[in-house]
Amino acid sequence: LGSEAISQQPQGIVFDVGICSVQVDDRSRGFSLQNLDKYPETRMDLRMNSKTGLSAAEWLQEATVEEIAWVLRKYGPDNQDSIHAERLAQVIVDDQEANGPFESMSRFAELIGRSLSVGDEPFQHTYAGRAHPARLTLQAFRIFLNCEMEQLQEGLGRAFKVLAMSGRCVVTTFKRKEAMVVEHFVCQMEDPDPETVARISKKRRLVELYPLAGTDLDYGVRLLAMPLKAAYGEVQQNIRARSGSMYILEKVPRT
Repeated sequence: LGSEAISQQPQGIVFDVGICSVQVDDRSRGFSLQNLDKYPETRMDLRMNSKTGLSAAEWLQEATVEEIAWVLRKYGPDNQDSIHAERLAQVIVDDQEANGPFESMSRFAELIGRSLSVGDEPFQHTYAGRAHPARLTLQAFRIFLNCEMEQLQEGLGRAFKVLAMSGRCVVTTFKRKEAMVVEHFVCQMEDPDPETVARISKKRRLVELYPLAGTDLDYGVRLLAMPLKAAYGEVQQNIRARSGSMYILEKVPRT
């Protein structure tokens, strides 16, 4: 989205955030936890581009307990307890020291599944990947390794630089943390109306609440409506659409 590569300002830009079904179904990436009993050789990679950076298995060999726990707290479940994240990180490091690198997704997922088990129920991999207890742990590693939240934030900023005035940007998210990035971007780029400016007389406080007021940008960003959800019929045809939210943002001139 570099401005030097665009000869004419677009009227619309679309972000379809996250991984696509083709990537999920590619066993070499390790994005899917579906039916690991049948596919125990699934590699623990988790990279969008397998030719750059470290795979999840390689990163874990270098990571400390503190680093793993930080990733789990930042990118794991929204209700992730800090002590629980530390415990899980310790389990991962201890198992790796005892048994070697996690080359197999099946072995890692079983370790996490057993660690999260409650009671005396015997562990077994679930057929549906979405139901696997290791899903959110691996999702946290994937988000971190691919810098997904940072790339989304940077991409939105670049998109609005090249977007035509009154142009619109549609962003489809599938995870709460992705939605939080979009909502934070809107807050950062929202232009306060004249009534708000008159009400908040102190410039410093206005900039704290509306950061755009402290910049010299000639445009702001407006959220046109509440996020749209997939209709029942669409979810019936594509079950992965059930967690999707569509944000419609508009580039507007500063008042």
